[in-house]
Amino acid sequence: MGTKISEIISILPADLQQALLQYGEFIALLARVIAENEEIKKTNVSQQEHILFIESEIKRLKDQLELDGHNSSKPPSTDKGRVKITSLRESTGRSPGGQKGHNGITLEQVPNPIIKLI
Repeated sequence: MGTKISEIISILPADLQQALLQYGEFIALLARVIAENEEIKKTNVSQQEHILFIESEIKRLKDQLELDGHNSSKPPSTDKGRVKITSLRESTGRSPGGQKGHNGITLEQVPNPIIKLI
């Protein structure tokens, strides 16, 4: 079948032969452009789905950042921006409470305490 078309084309004038060759090249180029367009459409749909996923993830993370002790179950002590109260006194190095070696003083017990009822 290809030889019959070549025979017919060879009978045509040179300018028509050139036009047919250009037409064939144009059709091949058009087919490549259409194929590329379809690939771009598929990529575009995939990217749009990815963008929607990323936007929802950003919204979820922003909402999570906005949670604090007033609008969630988190304790207020975990709120960001909260200033921790620290003592300005310097440490003495002693342990807190009664110191070692100090016996302390207690009240003497009374054998019969006097209780006054009011």
